[in-house]
Amino acid sequence: MRQFVKFNLVGLLNTALDFAVFALLAWLGVFYIVAQCISYGVGMINSYTLNKYWTFAQKGRLEPKQAIRFTVLNLGSLLLSLGLLALFKDHWELKVLTAKLLTTIATTLVNFVGSKLWVFRTNGTKYS
Repeated sequence: MRQFVKFNLVGLLNTALDFAVFALLAWLGVFYIVAQCISYGVGMINSYTLNKYWTFAQKGRLEPKQAIRFTVLNLGSLLLSLGLLALFKDHWELKVLTAKLLTTIATTLVNFVGSKLWVFRTNGTKYS
């Protein structure tokens, strides 16, 4: 439970960064799919750093396999978020920031489970 709380605190910061960059890019007229890719990338870098060293308390240098798993998980989440954004915005005709909020809620659980069980495996649990 403690990890989940920390994960969500990191997620709040990631979301704030993501939303701020997304809103700025949208305001500047950047196509929402491009804005999502850029803003998601900003949150992703912050997420890896804080979750590795704080949430899942892993010490040491970057591990290539872990970084690859993190990237794969987050690219999958990004693709999911792009699909959900398109669904909510284009098909359900929601406002872009409402679509972004719903998308963020939907991808949070996927990211936590993937991070805990696959990227930042803890307690000696092995998942391949």
